[in-house]
Amino acid sequence: MPTLPRTVPNSPPAGAEARVFASRFGIRTLGGALRFLVRTPAVRRQGGRAPGAYGATLGAQPLRRTFWTLSAWESAAALKEFARSGAHRRPPADVPGRGGPDAGRPVRHVAGLRR
Repeated sequence: MPTLPRTVPNSPPAGAEARVFASRFGIRTLGGALRFLVRTPAVRRQGGRAPGAYGATLGAQPLRRTFWTLSAWESAAALKEFARSGAHRRPPADVPGRGGPDAGRPVRHVAGLRR
């Protein structure tokens, strides 16, 4: 599966700082990977409407049960609000946050990137 096109719901003002969040999710089962893919459109729609979202993308290797996310946010609070609401709020039991050793672990969090 190719990387999904980047969504850009809000353009940051020139010179604005962004909070960038990258993650790698290792899903325990192929069924969990399929559920992750099925849920992806709803989470992308939510991100496209999220206040403070500057952009997001998803990379996937479903047969290897591995997914990557990269998103940019106006603030840490905007990212937290997105993560705790809507379609993103409750993952199935074998989807990120409850899966293997890399489930939901941030790969890198960089603050202060400028546009």
